[in-house]
Amino acid sequence: MKTLEWLSGDVRDRRADFLKCLTALFPDDEFKHINSILHHQTRKRSAALNLLKSAKDKKSKLSIDADVSDPVFLPAVPAVLLPGKDTSWWHGILKDDVVGIDVEFVNKPRDMTNVSTVTDNYEGGTFINFKRNDGTPVKYKTCIATVSLWVFDSNADNYVEIFNEKAKHEKQTFQVTQYTKAVNGFKATSFENGQPESIIKNRIHELIQNKLLITCGGVNDLISIGMFPGLCHTFDLQQHFKRTGKNGDLVPHKLKNLVRHFFDADFQKEVHNVSQDALQTLRLFLEIYIHLTQDLSRNSNYDVYDNIVNYK
Repeated sequence: MKTLEWLSGDVRDRRADFLKCLTALFPDDEFKHINSILHHQTRKRSAALNLLKSAKDKKSKLSIDADVSDPVFLPAVPAVLLPGKDTSWWHGILKDDVVGIDVEFVNKPRDMTNVSTVTDNYEGGTFINFKRNDGTPVKYKTCIATVSLWVFDSNADNYVEIFNEKAKHEKQTFQVTQYTKAVNGFKATSFENGQPESIIKNRIHELIQNKLLITCGGVNDLISIGMFPGLCHTFDLQQHFKRTGKNGDLVPHKLKNLVRHFFDADFQKEVHNVSQDALQTLRLFLEIYIHLTQDLSRNSNYDVYDNIVNYK
């Protein structure tokens, strides 16, 4: 009876108190999903209001005497939960709330005091490095170079890139090495027209808040975006996909190995593409990982995949 009174009531404080009591009953492992549900409902209502406004605008154009208060039947916006067992660690998370990310980054000296720039020209560009005048090692910080975020949009039934940006770095302020040239294709002048890192970080934080963020070898990715505890949940594919190394120890599979094996794609043949890396990271989680038959009750559970080729 109390529930019925609340549902039909018009006193906001009473409804809020009821919700507080209700959410207090959730166990800790389920409480984390409430934000995802509320976020989806907010999107659902926003989409419905936009469709309603569009329908009314269209109707008013058809007839000046149209009754815009007539009911408008709106298509359902489904809340799609990730498939899996009740024991799966991702149980209760919405499919639309999973975000794939990739960050290509550059290394910059933490402090330029008593640090000299060392340059070496090559065909088409300049290698840039740094050395301290007293001979001690230069300490570097990991900074965003390019970043991409992808989600699966249930309304569109397709993958959608929701963010793609390049950071601003003045030339001769970051390393350009043989590795940078071969893997990222970055040059000394690649980031003169980018966005300030602070703006990029703030926008990323807005987009991933309370979401499940998927990475593959993403320690530096998370460092570069200024990740902090409580911002969102994270999962790295390399926590699960292992192979036996030369010394018999377990080492993580690279993104290239996983994409070429599971999707039969000629992937990362040349320099890395931040957009493609983020998309394939998300696809591996949604199309492969959550459908595995292993015990995945904990996100730390791993398995050995020695049948997957390790590409150089």
